[in-house]
Amino acid sequence: MVGRLTRDPVASSGSEYPRALATIACTALGYGASRETEYVDLVVDGKLAAIVLEHGHEGDLIAVVGNEALKHFQRRNGEKATMNEVYVTSFDFLGQQQGARRDPARRPATNGAAAAAPGPLREGGRRGR
Repeated sequence: MVGRLTRDPVASSGSEYPRALATIACTALGYGASRETEYVDLVVDGKLAAIVLEHGHEGDLIAVVGNEALKHFQRRNGEKATMNEVYVTSFDFLGQQQGARRDPARRPATNGAAAAAPGPLREGGRRGR
């Protein structure tokens, strides 16, 4: 699944290991007016959570792989609803939104050279395809 982060990822409390929560906006397949944007909540655990919290920013294009979970719940007004979550097992940052402002202290300097990513990040911080 590929989409843009709708805001900076946030750390989740109440867990004994690091957890990050984020939302991506994905454009569904279709043509013209039939194309719709779908918002998908992401749950990232462990070392991957620390990476996405440090390097993920609103507007970044990200590819995620994970397990989808459909949660059924009842709203306060009694209406039944569902929520789509993806428990991320690997991800790769594909690019930044053009014109996005960045805090230089939060991103490593590349000295003007574009760093080629060797592959998506997997659990344990390893890279590979």
